[in-house]
Amino acid sequence: MSSASDGIDFEAEGLLEGLNDEARSGRLRLLQALATAGYQLDELRGAVATNRLVLLSAEHVLTDEPRYTFAEIAGKSEVPLDYLVAFMRAAGLAPADVDERVCGERDLQAVGVLAGFRRAGLDADAMLEVARVLGRGLVQTADAMGELFYETFLKAGVSGENLALQKARAAGELLPRATPVIEYLLRLHMRITEEQCQRFVELYTAALDATVKRLMLRAAQFRCASTVAA
Repeated sequence: MSSASDGIDFEAEGLLEGLNDEARSGRLRLLQALATAGYQLDELRGAVATNRLVLLSAEHVLTDEPRYTFAEIAGKSEVPLDYLVAFMRAAGLAPADVDERVCGERDLQAVGVLAGFRRAGLDADAMLEVARVLGRGLVQTADAMGELFYETFLKAGVSGENLALQKARAAGELLPRATPVIEYLLRLHMRITEEQCQRFVELYTAALDATVKRLMLRAAQFRCASTVAA
């Protein structure tokens, strides 16, 4: 397998140095995939030097190109910055620096949805509570999906580079497919919750009607007794 990709000779650049045949092959495939995805040689050098090459493949799939800061997204979406920070903190994802350029187009779209909820009049504090619940649940979901991947693909002798390629491929293919499943399960749970709420309203209304009827009966009895006594 050639060590050159898109004009980059990875072997000549020293990015394959010190690796045996299998590890070298895995490193080379990962470098070629990242170069094809648009990563520059300096970025690849830095990732190898800091032992972040495996993480870089996951970042490519799971993050957008950083174009905005949190402050800019808040301004574009007309969401108060302090509320956006509170929402992210409630979800367990508070930004370290609201002026750091770490957000992409998907971040902007998501905050736009949050802005729509605010315009629709949803209670701001209640939305923070929803963010807390979602944050806890999605942390567990992400952990479980990670365990599923490693139980499936982590085998003896598999290099980190090959594992990174498999993980990036799985994330790129499976995450978009998992999203409709998560939405489907959420719809089912919301339907069950709605049915339970409706049942509660019916029971409450019935109990209220019974209470009102008892009070009316007692009032009539009192009036009748007052009339007799008079």
